[in-house]
Amino acid sequence: DIAYYNNENGAIEENPGNLIATPTGYESQSDEQTVYIRVTDPTSPRECFNIVPVELRVDPLPDIINPERISVCDDETGGSTTNEQATFDLTSKIEEITQGDQTILINFYEDEALENQITDTENFVNTQANPQVVYVEAVDLDTDCTKTTTLTIEVIPEPTIPELDPLVECDPGNNGFAEFDLGTEIENIISNEVDVEISFHETEQEAFF
Repeated sequence: DIAYYNNENGAIEENPGNLIATPTGYESQSDEQTVYIRVTDPTSPRECFNIVPVELRVDPLPDIINPERISVCDDETGGSTTNEQATFDLTSKIEEITQGDQTILINFYEDEALENQITDTENFVNTQANPQVVYVEAVDLDTDCTKTTTLTIEVIPEPTIPELDPLVECDPGNNGFAEFDLGTEIENIISNEVDVEISFHETEQEAFF
C-alpha cells in the first residue's frame, strides 16, 4: 500500500490529519516542500513499512513582458507594394520581451498551439490577415519552464497618390524660371487619404530620406 503525507511523523503514525487525500492533484504549500511516501507491505505480519521523502520544488515562469506591435510600411514583398505583405525581423523584439535576460530562449510560432514554428525569424513574411498575431514562447534555459505571449505585426499600406497634371506658369522674365505655389496641389494629392502629411522635395532621393 502507498500513502502520501505532508509530515514525516504523520507518515510514521499514519495520522489522518497529515494524509494527502488526493496525491494526483496535490497543490504544494510553498516553493520548496518535502512530502513523505509511506510504503506498507500488507502481506507482512507486522505490516512493515518504509518512509520515502520526496522534495517538491516550484520554479518561477520566465519573467517576460508583452511586446509592442511591429508596424512596417508595405514593401515589394510578394511583388507588390499594395498586397499588405512585408518582411519582419521578429528577433528585434527579443530583448524587449526578455528585458535583456540571456537565460531566456524565445521561439516564434504562427499558431496558438505552438506547432508551426517560424524558422527564419529575421525575414518573416506575414501570411495571415493584416494585422497578424505571432505567438511567442519563452523558455527558461535553467529550469525549462515556459511562458507564452503574443506579438502583433502590422503592414501599413502606402498612401495612394494620383497621377498629377503638370503645373504651368507663365515666364515673366523670359528666363525659364517662374514661381509656383505647390500648396495648391495638396488637396489633389491627399484625395481620400486621412492622417497623412505632405512635404515637397527637389530630388527623389531627398523625398525618401
